[in-house]
Amino acid sequence: MSYLYFDSPTEQLYGETFELMQLEHSILLQRRKELKMTQQQVADKAGIQLRQYQRLENGERNISGSSGRIMLSICEALKLDPYLFLGKGNEKPEVKSVILPPIETQGIEYVIPSIAYYNLVSAIPRGMVCTDDELMACLRKAYGMDFLEIKMDRNSVELYSRDSFPFWRVVSQKGYLINSFYCSKEKQKEKLVGEGIKINKVGENESYRVDEFEYRRFDINNFKVTVLKTDKQILEQINSVL
Repeated sequence: MSYLYFDSPTEQLYGETFELMQLEHSILLQRRKELKMTQQQVADKAGIQLRQYQRLENGERNISGSSGRIMLSICEALKLDPYLFLGKGNEKPEVKSVILPPIETQGIEYVIPSIAYYNLVSAIPRGMVCTDDELMACLRKAYGMDFLEIKMDRNSVELYSRDSFPFWRVVSQKGYLINSFYCSKEKQKEKLVGEGIKINKVGENESYRVDEFEYRRFDINNFKVTVLKTDKQILEQINSVL
C-alpha cells in the first residue's frame, strides 16, 4: 500500500512554527477533503457501510479502535499511513541528493551534459515516477538557464541504454507511458509493473497511464541538486576571495 504524507496544520508562536495535534477524526476529514472525495466514495473504496465511516469521521468512534481490516481499508482509500494512528509513521517524502557535472558547450551554445539527465533520472525512487518536463525544468533551474537542452550524441544513446538507467520512471505530463529511441512503451510498462506500479490501458490506441499518478509522482522539490563547477568557475571563485 502506498500512502501520501499527511501534512498537519501549523501555527506561528513567538517566531517558532508548531505542528498542531490532530484528532483521528480530523485527520480523516482533512484528507478526504484534500482528495475531493465524498464520504460515500471513501466507504465504497474501503468496502464498508457509509454509516461506519461517518461514525469515524464524526468522532463517534476512533479508527485506531476499529478492526485491522477496517483501519487498513480506510487508510488505503485515503492514502494514509496506518502507523499515523499508532503514534509513529507518516514519514516525510525522501530527499534525494544529486550531483550534476559542469555545464558544457556545443559550438557557441551551452548544453546540459547527458550524464546530468542520467544522474537525475537514476535518483527517482523505486516505485515512483517523474515527468520529463519536470526533470528538464529541474536541470535548467540547477544550471541557471531557462532554455538549455541536453547534449545528445552517440554517447547519450549508449549511456541511456544501460540496464542501470531507470528510463521507465519517466512519463508524460499526464502520467502516460512514452515511446523513446531507447525504450518501448511495452518495456516501460513491464518495468513499472515490476516495481509494483499498476498501469491502466486507456482507449484503443495502445495508450497506457500510471494508475493513481498523483501519488506515484515524485516531487522534484525533493531533489537536492549540487552542480559541480568548471575549472574556470573555481578559479574565479578563488580570485574573488583573494
